[in-house]
Amino acid sequence: MNGRELRDYIPLMPIASPDDDCIVSKRGDVTFGWRLHLPVAYTVNEAGYDGILSSFIQAYKLLPPYCIVHKQDIFKFDTYHAGRSDEFLMDCYEKHFEGRKFLNGYSYMFLTFSSKSVVEMKTENAGMFHIFNAKPPKEDLLRSFASVASQFEAVLGNNALLDIEPLKASDFVRDGEHGEDEGLVPDYLRLFSDVPNLDYPLEFDKSFMTCGDMVMKAWYVEDSDAYPSQVASAVPVSSMSAGSSEVYLSGGSPIGYQLQIPHIVNRYIITLPRKAVEAELNQKKRLMNSFSLYSASCRVNAEELDEYLEQSAREGNTTIKCFTDVLAWGRANEITDIRNSVVTAFSELDVTVCEEMRVMPVLHYAGIPGAAAELGYDFYMTSELNGFLCHGLWDGFDTGIDGGLVKVCDRRRMIPMSIDMQSRARSLGLINDLNMLVVGPSGSGKSFTMNLLVNNFYAAGQHGLIIDIGDSYQGQFQVINEESGGKDGIYNTYDPDKPLSFNPFRGRQDWNKTDEDGDRISSGFDYVMSLIETMYQPEGGWSQQTTGILENLIFRFFDLWDNGYDESLSESLKEAFINTKRARAEKTHRHFDEGKAAIGFINPLPDIFSEEKRGKDPVFDDFYQFVTLVVGPLIKDENFTIDNSSIRSDMFDVDNFGVAISKYSRNGIYGFLLNAEEERDIFASRLTCYEVDLIKDNKDLFPLWLLSIMHSFEEKMRTLSCPKFIVIEEAWSAIAKPTMANFIVWLWRTARKFKTSAVVVTQSLFDLTGSPIIKDAIINNTSTKILLDQSTNANKFEDSAKVLAFNDMDVGLVLSVNRNLNPNYRYKEAFIAIGEQYSNVFGIEVSLEQALAYESDKTLKAPLLELAKKRGSMISAIREMAADIRMKK
Repeated sequence: MNGRELRDYIPLMPIASPDDDCIVSKRGDVTFGWRLHLPVAYTVNEAGYDGILSSFIQAYKLLPPYCIVHKQDIFKFDTYHAGRSDEFLMDCYEKHFEGRKFLNGYSYMFLTFSSKSVVEMKTENAGMFHIFNAKPPKEDLLRSFASVASQFEAVLGNNALLDIEPLKASDFVRDGEHGEDEGLVPDYLRLFSDVPNLDYPLEFDKSFMTCGDMVMKAWYVEDSDAYPSQVASAVPVSSMSAGSSEVYLSGGSPIGYQLQIPHIVNRYIITLPRKAVEAELNQKKRLMNSFSLYSASCRVNAEELDEYLEQSAREGNTTIKCFTDVLAWGRANEITDIRNSVVTAFSELDVTVCEEMRVMPVLHYAGIPGAAAELGYDFYMTSELNGFLCHGLWDGFDTGIDGGLVKVCDRRRMIPMSIDMQSRARSLGLINDLNMLVVGPSGSGKSFTMNLLVNNFYAAGQHGLIIDIGDSYQGQFQVINEESGGKDGIYNTYDPDKPLSFNPFRGRQDWNKTDEDGDRISSGFDYVMSLIETMYQPEGGWSQQTTGILENLIFRFFDLWDNGYDESLSESLKEAFINTKRARAEKTHRHFDEGKAAIGFINPLPDIFSEEKRGKDPVFDDFYQFVTLVVGPLIKDENFTIDNSSIRSDMFDVDNFGVAISKYSRNGIYGFLLNAEEERDIFASRLTCYEVDLIKDNKDLFPLWLLSIMHSFEEKMRTLSCPKFIVIEEAWSAIAKPTMANFIVWLWRTARKFKTSAVVVTQSLFDLTGSPIIKDAIINNTSTKILLDQSTNANKFEDSAKVLAFNDMDVGLVLSVNRNLNPNYRYKEAFIAIGEQYSNVFGIEVSLEQALAYESDKTLKAPLLELAKKRGSMISAIREMAADIRMKK
C-alpha cells in the first residue's frame, strides 16, 4: 500500500459521540449509519415501492446543506452452516445443506454531515491521495447532527415496509478478541473474506484493485443522459408473472437483487442549497445558449434545461447531485464474465454504464462506510430526486420467523430458514388459530411438503394424527417407528378382521361444560348428532324440527339411563302396545280382547335401563333399543311429547329412522363400530397414521369411522398440554357433509385452545371452495394456507382467491410458484400465507434420504420397501440406496 499505514488509509477515527452512535472522519465529517432490513423481494406492489420513495423524499427534506446520503447494498457469498438433529431424517436435511454457498444481501444507509469545501473538492484532492487530521466537531454540533439523524430515521422508520437498525460507532471499526480489526470498515476493506489479520492485502492500479487473489473493478453512470426518459419505482418480473397477475421488484433490482455475482452498489446524494443548484443549471443553460448557433445539440440541451427549470419551479421537484457505481470482484479469470454481467444488468435498466479506467481506487475509497465525502464532486451528475430514487434497491431476503419450527428454503438463496404457523406465529399476532389448508395438484410436490411438515412437527416433540389415502407417509413412519423402538410412528390400515370400535357416548358428562369464553370444551354432542344424522337422511333432509326431535331423543335417553324410569312410562308403553293390537284387530274386523292383548306385552325398559348398567356409559345399541322399543311405539301411539306437544309419525319417521340405524346396532352389519364397552387407546403413539384406502369407498361405514377417529383424537387434544396436530388428506371429502358441519366447525374453531393444528390437504382447490361446509367450517377458520403449483388454474383462480381472502399480491405470488426454478437444485415451491400479514413463496427442498422416505408413488418406492424388509431396517435401506444413487451420479 505504498508504505502507508492501515490507520492512515482508513479515513475514519471512531470517537464517542453523545449517544455513541456516530463516527468522525479525519476531515471532521460526521457519519451516522443504519442497517436496513428491506421488504422481502416479490412481496411488495407498485404502491408499496412508491411509498418507500415518498418516505425517503420526506426524510431527505429534513437534511441540511452539504449532507451526503450514501446507500450501500452489499451482495456477497456466505456459507450455510447446518445444525444437528437427533432425528434421522431431520439430520439428513441439515447435512444436505451443509457448506452451501449462497449470495446474501446487506443494506446500509449512511448520513455524512460535511461542509461545502469538502463536498465540492475535486477527485485529485480525495483522501485516497492525502492524509488529513482535522479536529473532532464540538459536542453541541454533534448533538445537532444527532438530532437531524434521529428525525431522518423516524420518518423512514414510519414506513411499515422498512425496518431500521441504528449502528453504533463500534459497528464501523472495533478491536476483535485477538486484536484483529472487526466491523463494517474492515470487512469492506478485505472484500468480506475471512482473513482475520491486520494486514489488508490491498494493491491498487488506476483501473482495478486486488485483495489477495480477488480483483475488483468498478462501473458507474457518467451522466444523467445515460438514464431513460421514463422510469418507475417498480418493475414487473416477467419470468414469474402469469397473465394479468404480476410480481414486482424495485426499479434498480437488475443491478442489485438480481445480479448474481459478489458486488456492491453505492448510491450517493448530496443535499445542496436550492439556489446553488439552480444557479449551476442556469449557468449551464447560458453556456448551451452561447453555442446554440454552432450546435443543434446545444440548442436542444438549452431548451430542455429551461423546460426542466420551469417544471421544477412549478411542481416543486427537488434537483440533486447524485452518483451510482457498482464495485464487483472475482478471480482474474472471472473478470470478463463479471464485466458482461454488470453491463447486461445496467442494460436491463436501459442505462449506459462506464467502466472506470483512471481512478478506480477513489471509488473504492469513497465506498468505505463513513467516507462518502471523499468522492470527487466531478463524479456527480445532476438529476431530479424522484427519478434517481426510482432506480433504487429496496428488495431484501426473507429471514423467516424467529423461533419457528418449520424448515423451508428462501426461494432465491436456497438455504433453510425457519417459519412458523403455530404458537410462535400466534404469539406474534400473525394468526388467530393454528389450522392449515394445503392445496397441491398431483405432481406439485404435495407429498414431500406434507411429509416435511409432519417431520418438523414430530421432531419438535408434537403429537399427531394423520388420516391418509395412498400410503403417502409409509416411509417416514417406518423410520420413526424404528428410531423410537416401536413406540411412535404407528401406521394403521383398515383391518376388517380387527376393526376399530368406539363408544360415541363416552365422556358425555363433559358435553355441556364450557370454558371461560363460554365455548363447550367437548364436541361430544355435535359428534353424536353428526353420526346419527349421517346414518339416516329424512325425506327432504334434516330440518330444524327433525333435528330438534333427535336432540330431545338423545337427552331423554340419557335422563332415563342415569335416573331410571317410573311406572308411568311402562304404562304408556303397555298402552301403546295394546292400542297397536286393537288397531290391527279393527282393521281385520276381528274380535279384540284387551286382557289377552295385555298378556303379550313385554316391557323393554328393565332390560335397556337395568340397574347393573347404571354408572356405565351406554353404547350405541342401547340407544338403538331405546329408539325402536320405546320411542317408536310411543310416537305411533301419539303419546310422545316434547314441550307438551305430541310428536306424530309424519313429523318424525321413527320406523325408517330405526331401520337406518339398525346397521350400527350390536347385531347389525356394522355392529362393531359404535358398541365398544371399553375403548382402547388408539393414540398411545406420539405419531399415528390411519391409512383408509381399503375403506374409502364404503359410503355407509367410512364417514362414521373417520368421524369417530377424529373424535377420539379430541380426548388427546384436550388432555395433553403439548402442541398437537391432526392431518386429514383427501379423506376430507367424507366429512364434507351438512350433517357433520357442527362437529367440524367446533373442531376447527376450538383446536387452537388446546394447542392443536387441524390440517386439511387436497389436490383441488375448487373442491374445497365449492363445498359450503368446507368453506364455512374450515376455510373461514384457517389462518394458514399453503398452495403449491396452481398454473393449471391460473385463468380461473380469481374466484378462489376471493374465498381464500387473498389480495392481488398474494395472487401474483401464488401464480409465480415454480415459474423460475433454479436449475442447480431439485426442489418445488410453495406459497405460504400465515395470516394476512405474512406471505411468500418458499422452496421445498429435501435431502436424498428424505426424498426416498417421502416418496408416495407405490411403484417408485417399492424397491425401498423391499430392501427395508430384507435388511430389517428402513434407515439402513435408505442409507444404502442413497449411497448407491450418489455413486452412480
